[in-house]
Amino acid sequence: MKILNFLIYCSLLPVLAGCSEYSLALENRSEYSVFYYSEFRVKRIDPDTIIRFTQADLWELESQKRDLIWMESNITICEYLDKINAGQVRIYIFHPDTLAKYSWEEIKAGHKVLQRYDLTRRDLQQLDEGFPEVPFPPDATIRNARMFPPYGTYSKGK
Repeated sequence: MKILNFLIYCSLLPVLAGCSEYSLALENRSEYSVFYYSEFRVKRIDPDTIIRFTQADLWELESQKRDLIWMESNITICEYLDKINAGQVRIYIFHPDTLAKYSWEEIKAGHKVLQRYDLTRRDLQQLDEGFPEVPFPPDATIRNARMFPPYGTYSKGK
């Protein structure tokens, strides 16, 4: 039986070696859970920063956890952006207290996001190539990306 398993493994190895998977993760390094919306995850790019999604579209990300927000086989993130004709892709992050305190309409009208990343090809290329992660709160690895609020002005209170 061991020989049969070995032969199957050896015959599949060339096939598996030819496949590549590319991914991007969001890592919550804060001390609290956050809720997020990722255009990567829904594979739909909006032309501007108007919040067109609903509160039901948000995903929760616990403190000190990471979530895979994009993964494809045999296509890089930059190739994917070319394929969908997107210059940038956004990630919106919301604090649970904001979601509890305000109506969704107030959040949308006041753009009450904890952080919004507007990630371009260049921003994504500057992340770790092996397992790229978008950190929250933003750190030096993503300091040059366009974000709101801008890097260095992140509210320390929330």
